[in-house]
Amino acid sequence: MVAGLIVDAFSPKVVTVLGETAAAWADALQSRGVEAHRPASAAPPRTDLVLCIDLLEHTPAGTEADVVARLTDAADVVVFATPVPGYWRAGYANFRPPSFWLEQFLARGYVFADVLRPRLEDRPDFTRRTVDLCLYAVCRPRSEEARAALGAIPELRDIMAAATARIDGLFFDAARHRLHRRDTFSGERHPSLRPVPCVHVPIPAIDVDRDSGHRFRVRFSNTRTRLCLGAGLFAGATVEEDGVPLPHAQMLLPDIAARGQGRYWIGPDQIYFSTPDNSDPRTNGHTYSLRVPAHLGRLADG
Repeated sequence: MVAGLIVDAFSPKVVTVLGETAAAWADALQSRGVEAHRPASAAPPRTDLVLCIDLLEHTPAGTEADVVARLTDAADVVVFATPVPGYWRAGYANFRPPSFWLEQFLARGYVFADVLRPRLEDRPDFTRRTVDLCLYAVCRPRSEEARAALGAIPELRDIMAAATARIDGLFFDAARHRLHRRDTFSGERHPSLRPVPCVHVPIPAIDVDRDSGHRFRVRFSNTRTRLCLGAGLFAGATVEEDGVPLPHAQMLLPDIAARGQGRYWIGPDQIYFSTPDNSDPRTNGHTYSLRVPAHLGRLADG
């Protein structure tokens, strides 16, 4: 179930799985067509993604930086889990909050991509055991420009570090609520689960070019917006027309070109989209934007 969400979010072909429950996770990934490895060495080979479950909570204090270096050396995307606060189990040696780990990854040039929490929060088929983890993903920006921005724009690190505390709260509230239930989560959103405040980042018509068929390409001329996109910070964003989300997210590029009808894809460095009526977004009189967390909107416009 959760393995399927990870595959859908990142489309890895080869994954390194680490932690005490690695065998079960490897089986779940392999059942979805992913090649999964459980390396025995301290330095796993480089793959598309590292999945780290039941590992960080067993990390001795003082060795956290070494563990993070090992994970980032192995892949450009790391998905890791930490226990819900207050969830104790015999053998746990490290109760650092997720924000601590996210800052450790940020120091290695990996940024937090909030793509798994929204997929996990409101699933009605998650049992207690499934939700007793806080699952996070960090990614290494793909473009050299975006990687350089982590050092060139001082507030980028500050905003990303501050954002982790807010995300911690949202995820922890959801997890605590469900951990106190004895049955399967009903799917009803608890009143304490407030949505992440969002803003709209405009997609100017001048930044849009026809690419192929019904598919249009966005290349932001605003430097900071382009850097945020290249750093992977807009993963999980929504493309909207006049404030209404386009209906088909993260679709294949050939389908966007051939079928259109509001299909779109947000990737590193650029965005491809089509309009719901397959008209030209530069001249059809509608406005287009990205719906992103408020702290990223301020950064992109800064």
